[in-house]
Amino acid sequence: FLKAKGHKARAIGLPICYVKEKKYARIKNSILFFPSHSTFYVGSSNNNEHNLIYRDYIKKIMNDFQHYYVSVHADCLKRGMWINELKEINVEIIRGSNTHDLNSLDRTYALMNQFEYVTTNSIGSHIAYAAAFGSKVSISGTMHKYSRAEFLKDPFYYENQHIIDVYLSMHEEARKLYPFLFVDHPRKAKKHIDWGLEMIGMENKMSPGDLKKELKIDFFNTFLIQNIDLLKKIARKILK
Repeated sequence: FLKAKGHKARAIGLPICYVKEKKYARIKNSILFFPSHSTFYVGSSNNNEHNLIYRDYIKKIMNDFQHYYVSVHADCLKRGMWINELKEINVEIIRGSNTHDLNSLDRTYALMNQFEYVTTNSIGSHIAYAAAFGSKVSISGTMHKYSRAEFLKDPFYYENQHIIDVYLSMHEEARKLYPFLFVDHPRKAKKHIDWGLEMIGMENKMSPGDLKKELKIDFFNTFLIQNIDLLKKIARKILK
């Protein structure tokens, strides 16, 4: 599609494909919950209805496993989300990914290689990661659905409102395309390694040398990218 539009394009796989492989022991009878998360622009109150519903679902099934943790997105923790809800049911929190955390992908890789089960109530790349690295991944419990009003708080979606309809229908589309992910209890989930590897684009992974050439990674470009990132951080602080 991109090439047809005149762009130079090449499939190279998602960044997590380039994490250095390590050996981890899979923790038997363990589960990691991934609740839906906020973004920098789209926040949520500490006690919104969706959080409480999923909190109650976690409480209902967590004792069916010997080890249970909840991965909460870094942006949610900054806002104090999920902390009180999970304390009430005595569940430990694992800090989730962060765009500005250099070790984010390594930690994600480690989690997906150690938990036997991974479950979530929202669509996201974490599903593909969990499947690719051998966890028994599932979508279970009441699914979180954002409203159009929440999307409009994000400048990107405000300027591209035609995309919102795609996201509002993604749960129904996912159920049609990947029915094997939806279960009434995470224990019924199975491994889908080949599917996960396909989803993250592992077959398109490039060698370090070729990747460096393709992305034009040199001192000047690296310096430029780092300074653009710094300017974005300053802008975020001003917007707060």
